[in-house]
Amino acid sequence: MVAPTKGAKDPKSWDYTRRERIKSGEIINRLQAFVFDKNDSNGKPVVLSSVQVNAALGLLKKSLPDLKSAEVHVTDNRDSHEDWLAKEVARNAVETAVESGILNTKG
Repeated sequence: MVAPTKGAKDPKSWDYTRRERIKSGEIINRLQAFVFDKNDSNGKPVVLSSVQVNAALGLLKKSLPDLKSAEVHVTDNRDSHEDWLAKEVARNAVETAVESGILNTKG
């Protein structure tokens, strides 16, 4: 069994326990209720000051990974437009040749 690296899912790590204590889901729900003019559990509209919104966003930045810096590598195996067009022209030429009897596909 591999020991966890310091700070990564080590329950005794300061960063890990702090992130676990931040209830990201509740913060997100509260911000969404505010943005979309929904009511809270008591039936009252959610009202947040700019300070509360900034504090909530600051906590989310500490508890959730920053996706701006995530690298995404995509391999595109599709044909280029030129390759597709050449294949389509060839396919149409073969169909036309077969239909006109120029090309015999039967043995």
